[in-house]
Amino acid sequence: MKDLFGDLDDVGDLFGSDMLQQQVETTHKISARKLVMQNRRELISKLKKQKAKKVLESLPAPGVALHIVSNGAFNYWNFVPLIAELAPRAITEAYFSTWTMNRACCVELFSLMDEGKLGKVSLITGLYFKRREAAVYTHLMTGLAKRGMRLRSLENHTKVTLMAAPPDFYVMEGSANFTNNPRIEQNTITNDETLWRFHAEWIEETLNAE
Repeated sequence: MKDLFGDLDDVGDLFGSDMLQQQVETTHKISARKLVMQNRRELISKLKKQKAKKVLESLPAPGVALHIVSNGAFNYWNFVPLIAELAPRAITEAYFSTWTMNRACCVELFSLMDEGKLGKVSLITGLYFKRREAAVYTHLMTGLAKRGMRLRSLENHTKVTLMAAPPDFYVMEGSANFTNNPRIEQNTITNDETLWRFHAEWIEETLNAE
């Protein structure tokens, strides 16, 4: 019985060898073009910072406390770069305590340190963060170690931020973590050295524990 498909080597003769060559090779070059896009996450972050800035237009004077209730329009973390920006002097030392943290906050934390806006940094987190967000925790641990900073994970659920720019000592206490948060949260921002050292002491105890 004759092969209905014939010899495949004859395909070139059937369609023409030039046609086959054109199917696999070309000297055509596309025209140059450009597409400019703004990272969606960066845009959202900027918008949240702007909303936080409308609430915190200036920092409290020594001995003054600001009580804030947020409506989910911005995150607890947004206050950190804002305090660093509004402080009349550079932040020489900072302590952070949170249950969990997202990658975007880690990246901005590193940027603040690299830009000289945060001096010595110490951070404690919850074990949940280390176990459930291992990749982000490792990113945070590696970044802090690279910069000579400290990190400790333990059974922790407190949310405290301490930022010292002597003679100002800013203490932020709240219900939210360093994550994106659409919920209603409460925060207090106080300028008080005694309160700052009160929290710094127990955080140091956890950092130095065996």
